[in-house]
Amino acid sequence: MKEINEVFILTHIHEFEDTRADIKLIGIYSSKAAARTTITKYKNLQGFRDSPDNFVISKYILNESYPIEECIRFSLWYKKKKVKNIICAI
Repeated sequence: MKEINEVFILTHIHEFEDTRADIKLIGIYSSKAAARTTITKYKNLQGFRDSPDNFVISKYILNESYPIEECIRFSLWYKKKKVKNIICAI
């Protein structure tokens, strides 16, 4: 079995006119091709079809750290209540 030392994170960003953004983490894949296959499945679905060009595939090397400048803050919401903040690199 081939050792995996990199992953590809697929997100979708929907930007609103008031500068808010809805960022969805769709999946983590072992290849860019697998992430692209998922884009093909998702791009015509509700919640994605209004901005089909806003899919982002980011490559990360496992066990590497990334500069804080490359991080953004997500807020995790559950049943309309803020649960916690999550820091995710993109």
